[in-house]
Amino acid sequence: MNPRAPHKGPAPHPGPGARGAQAPTSRRRGPSRRRLLEGLLGGAAVVGGGVVLASCTGAGGGSGASGSASPTTKPGATVAELEPTVYDASDPYRPLYHYSPASGDMADPNGLLADDGTFHLFHQTWGTWVHATSTDLMAWKDQGVALEHDDLGQAMSGSAVVDADNASGLVEGGGILAFYTSTVGGEAPSVAYSADGGSTWQRYDGDPVITNDGRTDFRDPKVFRHEDSGAWVMVISAGDHVEIHRSTDLLTWEHASDVGADVGLHSAVWECPDLFPLEDPSGATRWLLHVSVGASEETEGSTAQHLLGDFDGTTFTPSDTTVQVTDAGQDFYAAQSFENLSGRRVWMAWAGNWSYPYDLPTGD
Repeated sequence: MNPRAPHKGPAPHPGPGARGAQAPTSRRRGPSRRRLLEGLLGGAAVVGGGVVLASCTGAGGGSGASGSASPTTKPGATVAELEPTVYDASDPYRPLYHYSPASGDMADPNGLLADDGTFHLFHQTWGTWVHATSTDLMAWKDQGVALEHDDLGQAMSGSAVVDADNASGLVEGGGILAFYTSTVGGEAPSVAYSADGGSTWQRYDGDPVITNDGRTDFRDPKVFRHEDSGAWVMVISAGDHVEIHRSTDLLTWEHASDVGADVGLHSAVWECPDLFPLEDPSGATRWLLHVSVGASEETEGSTAQHLLGDFDGTTFTPSDTTVQVTDAGQDFYAAQSFENLSGRRVWMAWAGNWSYPYDLPTGD
């Protein structure tokens, strides 16, 4: 969640590893991405040997298939101000499959969701949430900055959900709730909501929804619905572990459990947690807890790791506490998953590494 782009505005929080290095646990390489997919992630689609159907890049440029149209924008531009630009397939700095911003740098993917036939992608730029939409996960339309800095500071990384039944009471008829990390008074999860499909946003006047209370690196809330227990669940980074919270109204949260302090790689801060179910080859449901690990000698810039286990809506119980490295490469950070329109799991990550976060080529 750290500011992975040139920062403007209030000073960002310290970068990965600010807590100081800890002695790493025993580590071995996990399965390759293809073997992981073919073995445990049976419902996901394989593209180029990886789980990422669309990944976020740090380079400036366009997105989508060759010849697709995508608009340029300036921060704060409205949809009406956007003018589409057809990106040239011969541009050597512009990925044609993976998403990249219209210009400049970007960082963590945030708030990924599918709603009413539209995919929504938000991402970090200078402590704001920049918004893009797509109907096919290939051609993306830049919708400008969704969440700016406010009285609670920056709008750092988080997630979003569709509150279709208005459990929060914030949007009559249902809407989208974004859970982001505010920074004033200590990092903490805060809420913004939209009644018009993400075009405009209002801050919840009860933010933050969980107070910091002296926690270190308390950030990157990922919220999802756990149908079996009838509750909303939040997983959130707390420095060297992940906290799990529960809610029935998306605004009042109860701390349920912690996981990770005694397992996994701990040479740097844990960030951007995710927890989601997948079906294994036998048809059984397994849960995957994923975290990114910041900069240290052990991570070679930064890395990502996961644990497999079971989740009952309150507690995640790892079935194997051995470190599993998620990606054999070094450019898979802040990954976030969501279900697409057909119910399949999609995973998107920042294609960057803390050894060279700003050294990627740009089309600017």
